[in-house]
Amino acid sequence: MDEEQDSVEEQALVPPEEPSDTTASTSESSEVDDVDAAKRAYASYKQTGDLVHLQRAIALFQRAVDTANVPTAYPLGELGHCLNLYYQARGNPHDLHRAIAAEQSALQLVPEGHPDRALCLHNLSVSALGTVKDLESAIEMQQDAVELTPDGHPNFPAYLDNLGGLQEHRFQRFGKLEDLESAIASRQRAIELTPEDHPDKAMRLHNLALSLRSRLERLDDPVDLERAITIQRRAIELTPEDHPALSVRLDNLGGLQWLSFQRFEKLEDLENAFVDQRPHCGQSTQ
Repeated sequence: MDEEQDSVEEQALVPPEEPSDTTASTSESSEVDDVDAAKRAYASYKQTGDLVHLQRAIALFQRAVDTANVPTAYPLGELGHCLNLYYQARGNPHDLHRAIAAEQSALQLVPEGHPDRALCLHNLSVSALGTVKDLESAIEMQQDAVELTPDGHPNFPAYLDNLGGLQEHRFQRFGKLEDLESAIASRQRAIELTPEDHPDKAMRLHNLALSLRSRLERLDDPVDLERAITIQRRAIELTPEDHPALSVRLDNLGGLQWLSFQRFEKLEDLENAFVDQRPHCGQSTQ
């Protein structure tokens, strides 16, 4: 499993333009205020990982949706995205069902050819997993999002990485190697298009290392092991010491180095595995 879904968290539909009519109603002003406050709460969640901020963002986006005179895709899509993140954190199926319903409604409001359609497809594909039919539908939607998005678009690497995650998910379910090869190719391309200083660079490197580890377990190719270790080390170098995902990334590196020790019996691999586990163990006791 991936450490986390790629940055639908950082991506958002282009907010609707402010109405030019200076006699805009109080309810319209209230909706804009709720959306702005929800965006601030979501930004706080992104910075701290505190679910209290995510809960506030959900409540505010929901109120913006409920009080809107005319439904718009932006608050619906962001509501769905935040609900999906909350589902991932807490595991309540009700939150997932609400997320899918909101994202489906957002997609229906965005016509074919609209620049925001790719993002709507992307968000819905991340949430719409469950049955085999859901998985196939999610992959199809994510592929559509990739095809609709030019290489230079800032969202394009996120779409590629999530497509890779879905392809690997299908590999884990059915065991077809071509799905894993496609996942690795998608994630490699995502990394190539992600600047070194991008906040999601480390996560995407980590996800690629996980995919390479999956192929190592299938094909037992030492080249995959060496690449996975190198990539995982780079992911850790780019991860701040106070980042909540650091322990997971350290844990994966330690596991890879243990595999390397088992294969090559080099004492330094065993020592490195324990060294990289130490910060993880220390964090877990806090």
